[in-house]
Amino acid sequence: DVPEASMDHVVITLVLCSVDDVDKVLREAKRALKIGGSIMFMEHVADWTPGLRRQLQDTVLGSFFYTFGDGCQFRETWKHFDKLQGDFDVNYTFAE
Repeated sequence: DVPEASMDHVVITLVLCSVDDVDKVLREAKRALKIGGSIMFMEHVADWTPGLRRQLQDTVLGSFFYTFGDGCQFRETWKHFDKLQGDFDVNYTFAE
């Protein structure tokens, strides 16, 4: 176990797509952070706009990633971070 308020930064990379409870992971990261700390994450997430890319993620690509990526799912991960708003300043940078 990581002691409470013991970390300056928490880095999460390509894992939130395959955990059962994203909110639980983020609560644990928040618990481990010192005041003023930061959570940095990189994830392949569901496209936030409707269109062909999102349709492909929800069908063909989603099935492929889930089957061959150990349960990986395209999720709207940023919505989980939005729940932390108020405890943290939440800023996003989306890469195309």
